[in-house]
Amino acid sequence: GISISLTEPQAGSALTDLSALAQVKDGVCRLNGHKIFCSNASLNEHILVFCRFAPGTAGIGAVIVDRDAPGLTISKPHYHMSGAPWSELFFDNAEIPEENVLFAGDGFRKLMASYSLERCGAGALVIGVAQLAFELAREYAVERKQFGRPICDFQFVQGRLADMYLALEQARLLLYRAVKGAEGTAGRLESSAAKVATTEAAAYVCDLAMQMFGGVGMAERM
Repeated sequence: GISISLTEPQAGSALTDLSALAQVKDGVCRLNGHKIFCSNASLNEHILVFCRFAPGTAGIGAVIVDRDAPGLTISKPHYHMSGAPWSELFFDNAEIPEENVLFAGDGFRKLMASYSLERCGAGALVIGVAQLAFELAREYAVERKQFGRPICDFQFVQGRLADMYLALEQARLLLYRAVKGAEGTAGRLESSAAKVATTEAAAYVCDLAMQMFGGVGMAERM
């Protein structure tokens, strides 16, 4: 597999402020810098790294780094609340074959254009998490009994399940539309809208699912 590394401690949303510096000389690219929030870096064999070859936006390019590249240190995995692992990357004159340089500058627009598909991938991931939360909550509402009957018999619980279903389906349809795109592939506007919609729907659905479980929702399910 391959991970994507963009974010730096001082260059998150302001990606054009990234400072990881790559220099090509004598058939070898040497990379120096520090990256954070690289998803699945502890699992994948290759990492697509956004880096700088020269000042300004026009100087931004990208290289593919093998996980065993000399000069690359991958931190132990950290974990998001979802359980997904991420690592810090430290490049100390990391050696990369020149053929692994995708863009030696002047690649920012092309790289970000392809990033629209990554946004859709992120949307698909959180929709999958939310779908599982919804299904578990629905099953629990059938199993759990209060006042002599399953809690799914109560109108309030039915309303919550309907809200969860509606939020999921609305976000899913927007994601499908983004993946297809007006030009046959994901576009920047549609993929951005889908990512916002899917993450907000996932947070909403998972929160309601936790409430459906009551106290069990704040603990590991037995």
